[in-house]
Amino acid sequence: MKHTIIASILTLASFACSAQANLLVGKFGHGYSKLKGTPVWEVTMTGNQLNLVTLNAEEPTQPTHELSDAERRRFWQAMWWPEETSITATCVGNSKEVLCHVPSQTRNNIGGLKSQTSDYFYFDPIVGLMEIMRISN
Repeated sequence: MKHTIIASILTLASFACSAQANLLVGKFGHGYSKLKGTPVWEVTMTGNQLNLVTLNAEEPTQPTHELSDAERRRFWQAMWWPEETSITATCVGNSKEVLCHVPSQTRNNIGGLKSQTSDYFYFDPIVGLMEIMRISN
């Protein structure tokens, strides 16, 4: 009985993590593309690993991963956002670029994201913070 309960809890936790990660799987674009709806980034999932690919990039894509809680907190701190708001976010990236999903209830408590209509943003040190949209799954 005890093992069944533990197995059930682990299954539910794994399902919850997978559901969060699936919020990021798909193609994303922004309002500054020449053609509206043109995908700029794609997030794929291989096994349990999220990968962020910049489409049509001139330089090779750098390896990415789903950010851990600690990595997300560090990113939030660097952005001067309330640290506790990082808890509900899901992000994929590396040391150069980050793509995140932040639910609207949380976004409303973050100065830099409050005015966005989309639950998604992209950040890199050159472009800065950019509201993006999920174009397709």
